[in-house]
Amino acid sequence: MHKTTLVSPSSHVRKSVPYSYADIALDILVFSTGVEKVKAFLPTEKHSAIRYPLGRCLSALVCLEYRSAAEPAYHEVALCLPLAGFGRHLLPDMIYALSDLSSRTLHAHIVHLFGDNEIGLVSERKKLGYPGLLADIKLTTTSQRRSYTVFDAESKFMLLRAAYAPGEGVSLGSSRFSVCTYPHTEHGFSRAHFDFEFADLRMNPLPENILLELGGDEIAETASLLFAKPLVSLSASHARGVFHPPLSIR
Repeated sequence: MHKTTLVSPSSHVRKSVPYSYADIALDILVFSTGVEKVKAFLPTEKHSAIRYPLGRCLSALVCLEYRSAAEPAYHEVALCLPLAGFGRHLLPDMIYALSDLSSRTLHAHIVHLFGDNEIGLVSERKKLGYPGLLADIKLTTTSQRRSYTVFDAESKFMLLRAAYAPGEGVSLGSSRFSVCTYPHTEHGFSRAHFDFEFADLRMNPLPENILLELGGDEIAETASLLFAKPLVSLSASHARGVFHPPLSIR
């Protein structure tokens, strides 16, 4: 078992209730990355990357569109490193990862988190310990192509395009799973989780139509985590979600 202990929120962790999202579109691209590259972006030894044979780990790009009838949609793009949990464990990483997957739970460390809503998204994420960065994010969807473009006002800090035909791949039907993340503040690490419920989750092994372009001084060093053909893509055009704010861990 993972040796992680939850404690009650203290004065330095903002007490907050779960927040529900009624309509989310989600796209995930999963890559194969070298172990040493991944280790360079993990903050502690407690962050256990999912290692598999031939010295490889996983990295992922997660694109989210939050939609509301009352407000304009806003977007997040997160560069993540999937984890075999948080804390020391004796058995191989893949055993923990497969066990978590069977219980529909995923763990991840967020390296970069981009959002296009400064007040409602980026500032709030920073308060909770996430590396939130303000960006212009454009989502374009047609009958044959779905693409995300992420950049700053001067196009220096990141340019990313992930484009592929919507509806490709195999339908996994209705699905539920939770994603646990471990944001960090000056007071230490916390654990938060996001519960998702999908009406129709699709998986596409070895997707063909992916184009990624990263640039800019701040992002250039992380480009090596993504410059490879994705192993798999996951997508859902409609999902619901509940975000549970972080609780301190020790």
